[in-house]
Amino acid sequence: MKNLQNNKIPRQIVFTTKLNEVATSKANKMGVSVPEYIRYLILQDNQDQHRDMPFVSDEMEEMIGKSIQDYLNGKTTDLKTKKDVVNYVDKLVEDA
Repeated sequence: MKNLQNNKIPRQIVFTTKLNEVATSKANKMGVSVPEYIRYLILQDNQDQHRDMPFVSDEMEEMIGKSIQDYLNGKTTDLKTKKDVVNYVDKLVEDA
């Protein structure tokens, strides 16, 4: 696959508060950033039309695929509040 570093074009997208919450929640569940999640959605939406067009690097595609499998297999944690995040991080530190 071609090196995508030279082909990256920065874009800005304005979300409503609710759409941002949904996108962030979905991305977090998949273990990826919001831009990575949006690239994934675009790829899925256009996979039949642009099979050979690289949307993400091979490494990123592998990470996204693993994240989706982890999500489908229940290996993700849904952190809805700041307290959930703090408790989760505290547990990680304890277990380390």
